[in-house]
Amino acid sequence: MEIGTSRLSRRLALVAAIGLVLVAAVGLGASRWARGQAVAATDAAAAELARANAGLLTSELQKFRLLPLVLTEYPDVPTLLEAPSAAVAARVNARLELLAERTDAAAIYVIDAQGKTVAASNHRLPTSFVGQNYGFRPYFRDAFRNGSAELFALGTVSGIPGLYLAQRIGSASRPLGVIVVKIEFERVQSAWAAQQGTTIVTDRHGVVIVTGRADWRFRTLAPLSTASRQAIRTTRQYGDRPLDPLPIAITGADAREGDATRASRIASVAAPLAGARLHVLMPLRPALASANANARLATLAALIVIVGALLLLWRARERQ
Repeated sequence: MEIGTSRLSRRLALVAAIGLVLVAAVGLGASRWARGQAVAATDAAAAELARANAGLLTSELQKFRLLPLVLTEYPDVPTLLEAPSAAVAARVNARLELLAERTDAAAIYVIDAQGKTVAASNHRLPTSFVGQNYGFRPYFRDAFRNGSAELFALGTVSGIPGLYLAQRIGSASRPLGVIVVKIEFERVQSAWAAQQGTTIVTDRHGVVIVTGRADWRFRTLAPLSTASRQAIRTTRQYGDRPLDPLPIAITGADAREGDATRASRIASVAAPLAGARLHVLMPLRPALASANANARLATLAALIVIVGALLLLWRARERQ
């Protein structure tokens, strides 16, 4: 009797061991499957959001890019630069003020050949650009020399960042000055801040210039080289911002902010700004939680099937 009981105990132990090994194998496979599914779903969501936000940024810029070119054809603008007078300046100021209100441009202003602002849409404000000299700004020098230029920078008077669109007034052989439209991105950034993923736009140096996360603005994807830092300082593009690296570790398409629970996947596309890239960091956790829940259900179902099958095999063996 004891021998029979001992054999039965060994068989039960063997059945249990086989069951545990099978369940462990299923659990491990389900866990790997869950992570793979979560990564694929997060990558797809990040890529879709990157394309959508690049489109939003493009549409925001399209309505402004022609404005400087059109304004160079306004007769009073070249007149103000060739034969300046208080009456002409007043008319240009009024026209620029009206256009800024209608287009939501942050500022529109005219700069003479020496870099001095002679008319501006904000001429009534304490922060008026009139009288300011922007000869040191790359957008002025490049537009004066090449015909047009763009630069994202921190405002030297307002302290508010924005994109400066500049267009030469006059011909290449007889340049008179430059007209500039400044665009700010508060509406775009507010829309991005409400999204699940974090969207950032970086310039050619890797500096974050547009984002829904205010604490990430003017941080960098990686430490700046000495040459890049010096170039930025020379033009006062970002004022005295320290331009420290973002608090994230990036490896390929993986990004980690802080502990392992704050992992993200990155998708990047070209941004509609010279040398810029748009990146979306999509948190992995929501997709991983959903996939893990499915994996647990699959593991539980497999456990029930395996235990049931082993019990049937054991009973069949006992009847023999």
